[in-house]
Amino acid sequence: MENLENKIENQPRDITREFETMDTVEFIGFLRSMRGEPSLSITTDWKGVRTPRSLKAFVDSAPPNQKRYATVNATREQYEQDVNAFESGVKWKEIN
Repeated sequence: MENLENKIENQPRDITREFETMDTVEFIGFLRSMRGEPSLSITTDWKGVRTPRSLKAFVDSAPPNQKRYATVNATREQYEQDVNAFESGVKWKEIN
């Protein structure tokens, strides 16, 4: 039981809902309030080329004491629209 609790505690905090529902200014303020979290993650669906670019900015702007993870669910065609964002910290999960 204790081992399971440690695994849960070591999981990144999922902030997908905040990413998807807040506007940019709100989200940036929210990220400031999350500075004490050791790691954050976002997994979202492709909504256009802005999605991986926004997530790249999210990953790149992590403070030194925080790990950030981002995944976009996208088709191969969508992935190929912005390969550079995916090659620099944003994971691609292929969907059909």
